[in-house]
Amino acid sequence: NIQEEGFFNAFYQPRSLSGLVVLVSIVVYVGMYEEKKWYDADAPQQDEPARRTKAGILLAGVAFLLYCMIQMRDGQLLRPHPAIWRVVHGTGLLYFLLLSFLMCQDLKGIHEFLRLFDSTVGVKESEHSYGSDCRIYVANATRPWINLENQVYDRFMIAHFLGWTLKALILRDWGLMWVASILFEVLEVTFQHMFANFNECWWDHLLLDVFGCNFGGMILGMFLVDRFSTHEFNWTGRRVDSIGTSFGKMKRVALQFTPYSFETYRWHV
Repeated sequence: NIQEEGFFNAFYQPRSLSGLVVLVSIVVYVGMYEEKKWYDADAPQQDEPARRTKAGILLAGVAFLLYCMIQMRDGQLLRPHPAIWRVVHGTGLLYFLLLSFLMCQDLKGIHEFLRLFDSTVGVKESEHSYGSDCRIYVANATRPWINLENQVYDRFMIAHFLGWTLKALILRDWGLMWVASILFEVLEVTFQHMFANFNECWWDHLLLDVFGCNFGGMILGMFLVDRFSTHEFNWTGRRVDSIGTSFGKMKRVALQFTPYSFETYRWHV
């Protein structure tokens, strides 16, 4: 149980019955009194099933998140309130369920489903190729560093940096982060014939991504890990390196597939 001082302690008391009343009230209100606002009477009649499907999905999502807020277990994050992080956890579950549902659909079905919430889904956007001109310095040009400037001031630079900062907070292992960073660049090179965005110059892959934004994000993330006095993780099995002989390392790997501990029991029959 969490105990807060004074007025804030009231927000940490069980509210299951109150939450149930709120949930039922929302469902009844939306179902009985909000239909005119949710459904457009001037829209074509054939669009009504889609509008009702969208309203039902949204209402089910709200009901699920309210249930998560009341009934889910608390995690490690307590401020500003555990209920907020229960809703965040519930949102992640909804996203996982959505991906599981979409995995069973074809591309046309996915587009039709997502158009319920965003009418622009399925409209092909123009993709920019970053590898059309790989010269770092363009001689005899008004702006000789134009290629480098276009890459540095691109929005994906910020996305790379902030993304790897968050990844560092999650992974907390230098070895695993370096492997993931390099493999992602290999992934881009592998599929650059399919996606124009993946077509980048060699210096963009190495200097701006791997040793630039990615590495900078890792440094900031691990600095925050150390600043908040949290511990690093060991995802790559480096403890095996402390075993001196090759036979000892193989033995340790084999023992990983045996029971963690044994308990001897004598029946005395």
